[in-house]
Amino acid sequence: MHIAGDSQATYPPPSGEAACYYSNGKLLLSGEYLVLAGATALAMPVRYGQRLCVSSTPAAEVLVNWTTYVRGRIWYRESFRGRSLDQAETAGNGKSATSRFLRSLLMEAKRQNPAFLQERLRHEVRADTGFEMHWGLGSSSSLISNIAWWASADPYQMLFNASGGSGYDIACARSASPLFYRFRGRNSKPETSAVAFDPPFGRQLVFVYSGRKQDSSRALENFDPDGVKPHHIQAISGISVQMARSSELEDFMGLMREHEGILSAYTGTESVQKRLFPAFPGAIKSLGAWGGDFLLAAAPLEPRQLAAYFSSRGYGPVFALGDLQTKQ
Repeated sequence: MHIAGDSQATYPPPSGEAACYYSNGKLLLSGEYLVLAGATALAMPVRYGQRLCVSSTPAAEVLVNWTTYVRGRIWYRESFRGRSLDQAETAGNGKSATSRFLRSLLMEAKRQNPAFLQERLRHEVRADTGFEMHWGLGSSSSLISNIAWWASADPYQMLFNASGGSGYDIACARSASPLFYRFRGRNSKPETSAVAFDPPFGRQLVFVYSGRKQDSSRALENFDPDGVKPHHIQAISGISVQMARSSELEDFMGLMREHEGILSAYTGTESVQKRLFPAFPGAIKSLGAWGGDFLLAAAPLEPRQLAAYFSSRGYGPVFALGDLQTKQ
């Protein structure tokens, strides 16, 4: 049952022959924070993603004309000139944070692949994002993945060098199914394995946008993975596996509560359910960095009852599990 959102939009590429790349968005169902300490996380690619199309023609110098659309409307536009990718003075955006971040990604791709953006070509680049930027579904990771496709670069190293993080979102960007993810450090390949996550109680699960976009990089600034106790890593890893295999709603809700309890004790922060939804007749779990982005809610209620509960309290959009699952 569709609760919120619309179908994955598709848009025409730039005129002429174009190379196109597509990467999924993401949600982290378990393991937030502790994934950086080596805990096994359960992650889910989502059907809302980002597409990048590039058409190139001969020019007097290297020129990258970049336009980003968000659900069909222009969100960002900038031009970069020369092999140093200086921003064009007429671009209008000035030296915005978005422009600096995008240039840093392109320069990192050039560092990995010196042949990238070396030829004198005019590149018309169109990025189409199928979800709102503030939802926290992976606007940066899907962008990094697509640029890495274009540049024949390593997306994990691009992420680690540009913004940090565990890389689970890169794994989701390129996965056709949910997966277990284990971070093994910035200089090692992560461990990933596909897993089925289509529980029989899926209709009793909804994903709720909290109304607050969380900056993952800032949320992790005070996190010390070396200070995590081994038994907490083992506990979260076990919960991740059990969540993927759970066949009973009550068991799944118990795992959600156990996970929240561990993270609450570790971070010294009250869980979102205790703080905001103490009367909710089920379990609520933060996804990703605490205090923002999406919540996972589970209860023995019909999907529309779940949606109504959160919508009446000013939270949303609300998505059913089936609305977010990638189509295999």
